[in-house]
Amino acid sequence: MTKKLLLIRHAQALESTFGQKDFDRTLTNQGIIDASHLGAFIFKSNLYPDAFYSSMAERAKITANSIADKINFDINKIKWEKNLYETSPRAMLNSVNEFEKLWEIVAILGHNPVITYFAEYLTGELIGSIKPAGLVVIAFDIKTWSEVTGGTGRLESKFQPKQ
Repeated sequence: MTKKLLLIRHAQALESTFGQKDFDRTLTNQGIIDASHLGAFIFKSNLYPDAFYSSMAERAKITANSIADKINFDINKIKWEKNLYETSPRAMLNSVNEFEKLWEIVAILGHNPVITYFAEYLTGELIGSIKPAGLVVIAFDIKTWSEVTGGTGRLESKFQPKQ
C-alpha cells in the first residue's frame, strides 16, 4: 500500500518590520499568488490530503488557507500546530508515526530549513532548499505510518513556484 506525504513550505513572506515578531510575518503579494498556484497544482495532481497540518505562524496560516481553498479542503479541519514553527526532523517523524492508519495522503506545511531536512531524511536524497510555496511529494510503500523512518520514502515529485 502506498501512502504519500506532502511537505510544503509556506509562501514568500514579508521581511520583519521593527518590533514585529517573526511569527507574525505575513505574505508578500507574490507569496499570495504562489500559494494559490501551489493549491491549483495539488488539485490538478489529485493529491487531496486526508489530513492537513500547518504551522500557526501567520505566513503559514495564509498559505494553508489558500491551498485548502483551491483543493476544497475544509479549513476548519486544518490541524494548526504551534510546534511546527520551531521543530526538528525527529519531532516531525514522531508526529508522522502517529498518523491515523486510514490516512493515505497527509500534508504538512512548515518552515525551512526543517522541512527540507525532513524531506532529505525521509528520502535519503539531496533535495536542496525547498523554495517558498514549494512542495515535495514523498511516497512510502507501507501499511501504517508507524513504519516511516529515515530512508523509507521515495521522492515522487517536486513543485516550485513559477513552474
